[in-house]
Amino acid sequence: MINTNSLRDQFIEFLETGAVITELYVLDTQVTGEPDLTGLTVVEVQANFVVFQQVASPGVGLIYVVLDKIVAFAV
Repeated sequence: MINTNSLRDQFIEFLETGAVITELYVLDTQVTGEPDLTGLTVVEVQANFVVFQQVASPGVGLIYVVLDKIVAFAV
């Protein structure tokens, strides 16, 4: 499992730089081996969760993900 403190720090950096997260994998995916979310920017980082928005689909709304449910990501 990923250390959520260092993971939180990484997402704070992504928030500050405006980096796009190309793929975000979380526990209990609907399709095994496929990213749950793609093309995300970080909107907010809290103590135990991160708020994302999809770059290509801003109308989708905000997406909340608990830090300890994040398995991996690619930038």
